This record gives sequence, C-alpha cells and structure tokens, in this order.
Amino acid sequence: MVEKQPTAARVFLQLAAKADNLEAALKAIEEKQATAKEVLAALGAEPESISSGTPRRSETANAQREQFQQMIRQRMRLQGRELPESLTPPEVVTVACTLTADWPIDADEDTNLLVWAEKLSKKIEDAELNGGEEEESEDVPPEVAEMMAEMGGMMAGAEEQPDTDKPLIVFVAQLTDEERREGMAAAYKDAQKQAEMTAAAANVKLGKLLGLNGTSHFTSAGNMDMVDYSYGSRAYAQQQYFQQLMQQAVQGNRLTQRMETLSSDPDSLQFVIAVAALFEIVQ
Repeated sequence: MVEKQPTAARVFLQLAAKADNLEAALKAIEEKQATAKEVLAALGAEPESISSGTPRRSETANAQREQFQQMIRQRMRLQGRELPESLTPPEVVTVACTLTADWPIDADEDTNLLVWAEKLSKKIEDAELNGGEEEESEDVPPEVAEMMAEMGGMMAGAEEQPDTDKPLIVFVAQLTDEERREGMAAAYKDAQKQAEMTAAAANVKLGKLLGLNGTSHFTSAGNMDMVDYSYGSRAYAQQQYFQQLMQQAVQGNRLTQRMETLSSDPDSLQFVIAVAALFEIVQ
C-alpha cells in the first residue's frame, strides 16, 4: 500500500441547458461551457485542465414534471374531465455535460483542505453557472391548481432529485513510474519472504524463480464517503449523484490507464501494489 498526499483538487460540475429544440439547447450549453471555463479559471483552476464532456440529450430534467402531469391527467379522467390546454407543457429539450477542472495544491501550505474545498464549492455555487434558472409558473384554473397542490403533497413523498448545481470536489494524487518501481521491488521482497516461510513450514526449500506477476491499482472506487442517509431523501439523491460522477472519473482513469487515485478525503489517497511470485520447490 502506497499512501500519497494530494497534489490537486478536481471539480466535477454538471451543466445543463434547455430549449424548445435540440439546436437551440446545444447552442445554449456551448455558451454556458465558455462562461464556466472563464469563471473556473478566474477562481484559480489550471486553464489547461478545464475540459467538458460531449453534451448529451437528457430526459431526467423532464421526467418528474411529466410524471406530475400524468397523475393530474389520470385524476381528471376519473372525474370525467379533460386536461386544460393551459396545463399541457410545451416540448422541452434538455442537454447536459460534465465539466472538470483541477486546482493545484501546495503540500507546504498549512491549509485545512476540507475547509478550503467547502469555500471553493460555495464560490462555484454562487457563480450560478447554470444560470439560476427557475421553472416558469403556469396560469391554471383554480380547481386544477387545487388538484396540483394536492398532487404536489403526494409527490413530496417521492424520491427527491439531486442539486446538480452543486459541484463535487475530490482530491487527486498520482503514482510516478519511479514510485511504482520501488513499490514493485518492495512487494517482490515481501512475496519472496512469504514463500520462504511457507517452504520452511513444509520442510522444503525454494529453487529458481519460475513465474512473476505484478499489479498496481488505485482505490478510488471505495473512497467516496457514503453516509447512511434515508432512502429517497434529497441528501441520499445528492450522495448517489456524486457517486455516479466519481464512478465516471474512475472509469475514465481505467480507460486512459492513468495512475491517479481520487478521494473525497485528502488523507485517504492510496495505491495498492502487489506481486505474485512462483518458485521451484527443492526437496
């Protein structure tokens, strides 16, 4: 096990834009991407580290609203009435992408990194990079408004949605080639020692080395703080959303074979280096 100190903090932020057609939504999110990159750079992010994924069409933003509409429609049909045109929502296209950026960390600075990360998160939230858009209110008949309020109370017990305007901030450490070589050498010595002890217990001796296999991996997948929040709560939804972002980052590291470890805890950045050795047995 190799423990490392963080060299950077990485921010993950989801940007979303909506419009009445896909072309307009893509244009809107491009403008948000450009603005966000400028803001993050001004807050101290390394400009070359700021990148964003390909915008993709998202149905999540409309799912809850459509469910709400379906519930009201069903209730009105049971009462022998049709849904008023004023309550029929216009077609909305939503696209989203994930923006990432790194902030360098000076190991010599005496800074509480968790406090620093919380302040950075607040600055990013205050920038309202998604525009602070509010859902437009609709004029509906009084009887329908009453029904909506009733249905809204029922929906309150449903699973909450995460706040995607809140960034995820994790700490990053890298394993250099030299550190990996040193770790492999130490792991081999340990494997050899264990093999010698086992051979001695069997009253035999080790011969020549027949096979050798070494692996090294990061422990990012288990380094996301998981608090036992109530299922369906806003805190639970937020935790699951952050976990999803973390898993995307881990998968990206695997695909690019980057030896990075990510953790929400700056004191839990670890790499595991293991060596398996096969020796000839001498009687």
